[in-house]
Amino acid sequence: MLSGTEMQIKDVATVKAYHKDRVSRFGDRAVEALGWKNSESQTNRFQEFTDFADLSDSEVLDVGCGYGDMYPFLKKRYGHFQYTGIDQSKEFLEVAAKNFSGDDNARFLLGEFGTLFLPSADYVISVGALNYRNSDSQYLLKMINRLFDAARQGLGLSLLKRVDFENGILVPSDPSEVERHCRQLTSTLRIKDDPETDYFTVFLYR
Repeated sequence: MLSGTEMQIKDVATVKAYHKDRVSRFGDRAVEALGWKNSESQTNRFQEFTDFADLSDSEVLDVGCGYGDMYPFLKKRYGHFQYTGIDQSKEFLEVAAKNFSGDDNARFLLGEFGTLFLPSADYVISVGALNYRNSDSQYLLKMINRLFDAARQGLGLSLLKRVDFENGILVPSDPSEVERHCRQLTSTLRIKDDPETDYFTVFLYR
């Protein structure tokens, strides 16, 4: 049984240093600071979630929310829902809080995903937040378990299957390995894996 999802101090520090460098290069409101190649790559990954489920009037938890950009994207598609974004970057959440200060349906929590108490939600989503290199080779699978436990109806994940730099901070995941693990959690599973893209998307349902 997989247990223990706390990131090692050095892993947390590496992620923070990575984003600090990108903020200095691109600015604290640029999608590139979050790790995206550009706005198009972010939008393409978000687009995969437009048929995840009917999120209208539901509760959605976005793990690794960055600036909260997923919220207005999904709001255009589904209308009203309660959104909670979690990120371990205080700087990112300060931007998010300013962007959505007048929206009572959006809130943001600061914390490391593996240790922070995760509020349960109808749907949990994570787009790119589990792509970082980790000292624990089982970290991804452990986090999938943890996120699925927080989801009352479904979990949606977007993961990289190819990276530009083999020994960089971003690491690829094996779609077949992820699928095998997820099928141990639920028999209701859907995978989007376009051979032309460097990412794949997995939807797990209760």
